[in-house]
Amino acid sequence: MRTYSFTWPVLKVSSLKRLLAAITVALVAFAIAVLQPFGNSPDYEQYEIIFQGVRVDWFSFMRESRYEPGFIAVVGVLSKIFDADILIYGMLVFAAIAAKTTFLAKISFDHYFWLAIIFYLFRFFPVHELTQLRVALASSIMIYAAFQVWGPSIRKGIAASLLAVAFHFSSLMISPFLLLVRRDRQFTILSAIVVFLGLAAISQLAIAILGENMAVIQMHQQEGFDTRSVNPVSPAFYAEFFIILFSLFCWRDLTGTMQRVVAIELIGFAVLYALIEFPVIAVRGREFFSVLWVMFIAQSGTCARHIRLATYIFVLASIVWALYLYFYLDFFW
Repeated sequence: MRTYSFTWPVLKVSSLKRLLAAITVALVAFAIAVLQPFGNSPDYEQYEIIFQGVRVDWFSFMRESRYEPGFIAVVGVLSKIFDADILIYGMLVFAAIAAKTTFLAKISFDHYFWLAIIFYLFRFFPVHELTQLRVALASSIMIYAAFQVWGPSIRKGIAASLLAVAFHFSSLMISPFLLLVRRDRQFTILSAIVVFLGLAAISQLAIAILGENMAVIQMHQQEGFDTRSVNPVSPAFYAEFFIILFSLFCWRDLTGTMQRVVAIELIGFAVLYALIEFPVIAVRGREFFSVLWVMFIAQSGTCARHIRLATYIFVLASIVWALYLYFYLDFFW
């Protein structure tokens, strides 16, 4: 198996061509956000209200609203530059995608840069950048945080994960676990079991306490945490089940970073099932964890043929599901 060191110097060797490609993808994302060729985003009207509220009184809106201070601060700056709400929206989408694609350009092996980007654009771009924009910005920071925690600098990683919280509070669901994951397979499985049992035991109490201190949790409590239940064996999970089980079976053939990604994804599913009584929190938290698959895909080109093949199957299955979810089921309107 070829080896590929996932360390800080890797960030310095990406070609200008690949970086330009990363920015080009972000520009295309900006155009899609502004023109909305697939129809209106389900949450766009909500963001218009935010932009207009910030434009009227930036600091009062930050103090009184339930939205994260980092996001409101960035919106405040952009509102001073752009009069049109759709341009503010587009710039935020551009920033989120540019951060991800530029980072992937610097850590990916060969054409797996494009494979990781295609995976993200089909699987997450519609639900994050075009809908849950705050999550999109937070996840861009969290990918960098994971890289730092697992490699060059734990301090920088912790700082980045705290910054991610300033853009979306759900970052708190993943930040502590970045420090927990290890490259040991037995520890990976055991930690997921412990997380599930621990969270299941305290979930009711934890949600009650958070509801007293966080406006967004209070809102979900009042709404009953969504009327829809979570299907624990939903087809949405099949591709991830496959790549997790395959990776556990072929553990030694993965790079260290890929092993940690699998470990964090197992914990993500533990969180999902432990909080299954609170669907909106469980599902959105699980989606946040899943974004880190781009790091797994970016590194898979350095592995043996069977790992690369499994990665392609995973990406293809994810794309098929995304097409069904976002277009056949009429996600946009």
